[in-house]
Amino acid sequence: MRTLCLRFVVVLVGAVAIACGSSSTGPSGSNGNNTGANGSGVFTATVDGQSFVAGSTGLSATPSSAVPGSVVLSGTQLSGTSTTSLSLLLGFLSGPGTYPLGVNQSTTPGGTLLIQTTSTGTFANFSTGFSGAAGTVTIATLTSTQIIGTFQATVPPQLGQTGASKTVTNGSFNMTMTGFVAATSVNPGSTLQATLGGTPFNGATVTGTGSGGVFSIVATTMSSSGTNSSVGLVTTQAVSAGSSFPFQPPAGGGASVPVSVIQGAKSFGGGGPGDAGSVTIASFSGGFVKGTFSGTLAGAGGSLSITGGAFNVKIQ
Repeated sequence: MRTLCLRFVVVLVGAVAIACGSSSTGPSGSNGNNTGANGSGVFTATVDGQSFVAGSTGLSATPSSAVPGSVVLSGTQLSGTSTTSLSLLLGFLSGPGTYPLGVNQSTTPGGTLLIQTTSTGTFANFSTGFSGAAGTVTIATLTSTQIIGTFQATVPPQLGQTGASKTVTNGSFNMTMTGFVAATSVNPGSTLQATLGGTPFNGATVTGTGSGGVFSIVATTMSSSGTNSSVGLVTTQAVSAGSSFPFQPPAGGGASVPVSVIQGAKSFGGGGPGDAGSVTIASFSGGFVKGTFSGTLAGAGGSLSITGGAFNVKIQ
């Protein structure tokens, strides 16, 4: 038996996630009853058409108290001189349901799928990163001691590496754990979604600052090529729940909530001439601001429509 320690590091918008475990010399048997240092169960998938079955010793399910509803699921398969390791880094899991992969699990419900492969000394790392929509993980059962679910994703090479993306299908896990605490309505994680010019946008990292009805919200994504997109909402003065506020300052004075969008090298909005739309504040509760927005933003290269905008963001 040999010991293998595989370390994944993702540093995107200040988030760091590391998964490390030991592995057996081969995949587990067909009974599907794996026992690892931090959990027991099964962790399987199809990666680029090839079967992945985590070996018993390297299998782990490790909750964390740093983020509500946080757990890392990981496993390693050895085949001759080749190694494949998968890790699901998940946060703000509140119960059964479908969560996105390709989001920052330290701010937003869902998480990241990491893959590391080795073959005759050649290493390759792949990550769903913070694209906002690289796949999904569906939780069927979630208790303090067990997590059962499925997952699928397209996993590009990490920034700075080349090669084709990994296609992961038929992902499945049924693992025990100790000390998991689910996220609750007190802190469900921050979210912002919209359709921008006909293209869905799901904020991968969503943050908010402010107090007393004044806030600034920023939701960002990053493509596998390193292209950033963002949506920002900023109040010009205090706003209240149950009211709508225009993108542009009213002619007679009063509060507004300018919306700005950046898509790579293109920028739109910010409350200038040509912007038309509104933000509706549904509630301020428990340190969160919740609302909706839609309209049209002006930009140097034309206009950008926004439909179906919705947010629920923790203001700090």
